[in-house]
Amino acid sequence: MDRTRLPSPTIRVAGIRVAAASYLTYAGAYQLTLITTVSDPVVELHSSYLGHPDGDAGVQHLELAAGGEPLTVSELRPGQDLLIEDRRACLYDHLAHLQELLGAHTGAPVTIDLAEDALELVENA
Repeated sequence: MDRTRLPSPTIRVAGIRVAAASYLTYAGAYQLTLITTVSDPVVELHSSYLGHPDGDAGVQHLELAAGGEPLTVSELRPGQDLLIEDRRACLYDHLAHLQELLGAHTGAPVTIDLAEDALELVENA
């Protein structure tokens, strides 16, 4: 599987911009993986989405944070709640989970602004 680099989101922790890189990869029409790494604090989030709009969608987030144990969070959602065919929804979900992870790891407020180009690229990759 090839990885496609996405335009980096603008991430601020306690108002300070932090460096980040995001990627996507997929294995067919009904699977998508999104990865975002943040350099300081060192945090990675790997999110995989597998499902069909007429069935269930499995969502797994692998959380990696400096000084912490790896944690995998899994859930099953109705396919209509998170359409795998709508990759934009998956990207929004991934970044919302990243915002929660960074906030929990740092104890500080976190904002994430998504580049418009990322939405277009995730849809067409």
